[in-house]
Amino acid sequence: MLIDAAAAMVMRCAKCGKLTLISESLFNLRRGIKEVDCPCGGSLARLSLGKEGFLNLEIMCFICEDWHFLTLPLASFLGRELEYFTCPESGLELGLTGSPGLLRERMAAGDLELMGLTGDLNLEEYFREPDIMFQVLNYLYELSRAGRVSCQCGHGRLEFKLYGERVDIHCKYCGSLLPVPAAAPEDLEYVKGLVKLELNTNLYMLTNFGQRTSGKKNPRCY
Repeated sequence: MLIDAAAAMVMRCAKCGKLTLISESLFNLRRGIKEVDCPCGGSLARLSLGKEGFLNLEIMCFICEDWHFLTLPLASFLGRELEYFTCPESGLELGLTGSPGLLRERMAAGDLELMGLTGDLNLEEYFREPDIMFQVLNYLYELSRAGRVSCQCGHGRLEFKLYGERVDIHCKYCGSLLPVPAAAPEDLEYVKGLVKLELNTNLYMLTNFGQRTSGKKNPRCY
């Protein structure tokens, strides 16, 4: 069986939003850091070999619009299965690793899903108000970095999921869910006024400006 000795992945460009295939020979990576750009000119990734059996990967996150450092096992690039890698800040899926041949095959078939989306991402079409969405995200990330987004269950396994008009904060441990609206100027003003968010251990829905929905508990918003 022929195995491609390459570090291959598919990820989105933070500049143009398109899915891009990266494939670099593991032998060439021995020479040092390899910087990879999108055809549009946007920065994608920096790759280098780490300690035995691992690849060091710096990626330009299209959600945070900042660099993240990841360490991935080389085995994830050599198998016949595709594996996701995620944003360390939000837990959102940023890309897929696998063999170059399999990734090309799946891309050609239009059979790749990333963040629940397929194909190229047009931010203007997907998000109702892209500028408001990303400002809301920035404020939520700042609260999260400061330790001010938590769940009553006591576990810190939170992730963010993006939809056209909202951001869902989800506790992966107990299942609590907090949808935060991000589609109107008043949504942004509400989030900018938050000091702390605490998810309840029940499933609930948060409507605009933190209004309670019938029969469900609201999170604590300060």
